[in-house]
Amino acid sequence: MDWFYRALRRSRQGRVNTTPIAPRASDLEDTSGFPKIVLTQEKFLMSQGLMLKKLILQYDISCLSTCQPYFNPIVVFKYNYNIPHAVNMDRGGFGHAKDGTNFGAVFDGVTAGGPVNAYAAQGFAEYSLRWLAAHKHRLQVSDKLALQQEAFNIFQHCISHRNNSELKHDAEGGAATGVIASCHRLPRGRLILAGASVGDASAIVINPDGLSHVVTKYVRAGSSAKDTGGQLTMCMGVHGDVNAFIEEIMENSIIVLTTDGFTDNIGKDHFGQVLDIIVRAPFFDSEKESVCSCSGPQEHAHLPSVEELKAVVGSLENLEDIGCKTIVLRISNYLKWVTKVLFDHEQQYYSLQIELQQLELEKRQADSANPNDDNCCHGKPLDSIQERIQEIEVECTAMRKIQKAQHAAAKTDDALVVAMRPVWH
Repeated sequence: MDWFYRALRRSRQGRVNTTPIAPRASDLEDTSGFPKIVLTQEKFLMSQGLMLKKLILQYDISCLSTCQPYFNPIVVFKYNYNIPHAVNMDRGGFGHAKDGTNFGAVFDGVTAGGPVNAYAAQGFAEYSLRWLAAHKHRLQVSDKLALQQEAFNIFQHCISHRNNSELKHDAEGGAATGVIASCHRLPRGRLILAGASVGDASAIVINPDGLSHVVTKYVRAGSSAKDTGGQLTMCMGVHGDVNAFIEEIMENSIIVLTTDGFTDNIGKDHFGQVLDIIVRAPFFDSEKESVCSCSGPQEHAHLPSVEELKAVVGSLENLEDIGCKTIVLRISNYLKWVTKVLFDHEQQYYSLQIELQQLELEKRQADSANPNDDNCCHGKPLDSIQERIQEIEVECTAMRKIQKAQHAAAKTDDALVVAMRPVWH
């Protein structure tokens, strides 16, 4: 934890924060009704489905999705937190500015903690979007170091309890990774994407020519899913590096802001090529079975290569003909496709753990009531459940080894995807 306390000390030292505070939500809109903001709902902790908002024109320009059908099984939260439902800790949204450009933000509550991290991510997302709505022009700089400092200041504002006074739930101590991004047009018409990330959240540009690339992405050390690379912690500090980016984009480019629940499920060797196939393939317009029909769980573990995907998905559409809603739907169905087998194993694993706990409790109660009775409690014998749990652990470990060999921390995880065009008119 030494890195944590060093980062905490750094966060309390250094330069004066000259970045303006974001206005309250009630003070944002002017008489024209701008800016427009779409955001995940704070109180609703489970996945919130597909949010399509054609706010300006009858044109599919922005879409938000938290609909990862196979993220952490519900029984994970029952077993670890005694919560009867899943918690999607990924929060964020997008907005349309009066100048005709778009902006967005995505935050991912980290690892353990459950609701507190979801509330923190929600607070960071709400604040960031309010700030971008009012002050996005401050990101229109050519100096990446200046942009990095501005982003660091924004993130410092994010973690302030005073700046999150509208947050209805206590998020103090909650932590999240995140990315913010804003589009703007230069005087001569060129489009620029500017923003920053902390930790393993990603900004991805998908160009019409099919050359997709990650603008900012923390590369995990050893493909460990627990290695976030940095995070914001409510009321405490900005930990890790803030990675700023300034990227020229095209009129028909699509910007994807997303969390590691998506990026960790694509092999890193051909990330752009695989993503290009996913978003252009009508194959992913509907849910599919698991990645292959081979017998044995280990055969399902590997993430599909470019060649394997091409052989399976068939024809590809032109990016210009694809809307943002379609893109987030295809990404969601891809995630379900590649994580189904691991999800099924984890679902069974935690269900058996809960059953084992219940049987052990019943056995202790029976032993207490009848100390001379050597019979096992009714139901499945404890040893058979324990054996099956161990078998599943071995199978899951084998699957993750295969994924790690592909330089990916593939996993079942909640995911949030924001897809947006640079401009709305």
